[in-house]
Amino acid sequence: AHIKPNSFEKMRVNLAFQLFTTDVLRGLLVFQTAIEEQHGDSTATAHFVELIRDLIAAMSSRTPTRSLKRSSEQLQCLQAVLNYLNAWEIHAQGRGFLSKSTSEGLRVTLTSTQELLEYLTEKVGYTFLMTSRLSQDCVERLFGIIRQFSGSNEHPGPSQFLIIASALQFYSLARSPKKGNTPPAVVSALLSCPPAPKEKECLAKLVDKAIDNGDLETAEEVLDHLPYVAQKSDARLLFYMAGYAARKTILKSSCSECKTSCLVAADAAPEGLSSATRAFDRGGLLYPSRRLFDLISTLEDSVTACLSTQCLHPDTMTDILARIGQSNVPPIGCSQHASALTKGVAHFYCITRLYFFVKSINRSREQRSKRKNLRKSASLQ
Repeated sequence: AHIKPNSFEKMRVNLAFQLFTTDVLRGLLVFQTAIEEQHGDSTATAHFVELIRDLIAAMSSRTPTRSLKRSSEQLQCLQAVLNYLNAWEIHAQGRGFLSKSTSEGLRVTLTSTQELLEYLTEKVGYTFLMTSRLSQDCVERLFGIIRQFSGSNEHPGPSQFLIIASALQFYSLARSPKKGNTPPAVVSALLSCPPAPKEKECLAKLVDKAIDNGDLETAEEVLDHLPYVAQKSDARLLFYMAGYAARKTILKSSCSECKTSCLVAADAAPEGLSSATRAFDRGGLLYPSRRLFDLISTLEDSVTACLSTQCLHPDTMTDILARIGQSNVPPIGCSQHASALTKGVAHFYCITRLYFFVKSINRSREQRSKRKNLRKSASLQ
């Protein structure tokens, strides 16, 4: 849908917003080597994505701090896009350029926004302009719903338009099934969830035993030993996650020696491992020491070994902790706080890692369910 949208998906602004984001720039940076081996230099693509990302931010500001002002970065971004369009059109020479309607529409939008800001600041006395007020996406979305409300009808009459607009005021998306009684799943979803089993004490003991390294020798092995792990995490992303874990756990410590041993200055960080963190840094990221990075790498290897060799189940966290207990976990911090600090970082990282893993699974399930419903709707038409 993002790369090859159909006729309906081309009108969805949110798909374009998702394509031109900082996450895409991070992906181009992380996978730069693999991309350039297959498709050549990616610098121009990254520059274009960054330019459109800044344009979207400038044209959708909702707060005074990010609004359009005279001599602001947002206003300079609009002029930069206009200059980019002119240079692109001259270089393309009629080939590989935007369509005439798209290029002219974009130029009119940017130029009119500049002139509107100039008029409001000079004639009316405004100090800024929140450009989100200029958007007509809500109107287009409403018209799109009305056109598709009674089937594929691109030209509803005035009476039909008024009837549909009135119906939308009390229309609800939570509808009961068209045929048959309500299935048990719908009814059970409205009931309160049963209380979760109280396993916090057991998991806490497993964390302690895992970090102490040696208390789980007689424990029954849960996972099947495979000759290799199906997946491996990128070291640059692990370095970034180590800094995130340090912010959430180590910064809360009052021991200066622990902070010094776990964090380093930006210029002292390894060049290869910290390349992604340097690209994402806007002045607030932390750079972990080698000892902290080794701890996160050990934890990630154990987590990846579990999640890539078996399906998710209620005892996945127990399996992860059991595998960590079989690893040589390097302690961090000073001699006085090493045990508590290492356990705290391990506890935070395992929970955070599993949370994002479950979130990705739920997102995939929602996408599959949505595609299934769309295919079913298309077959009924």
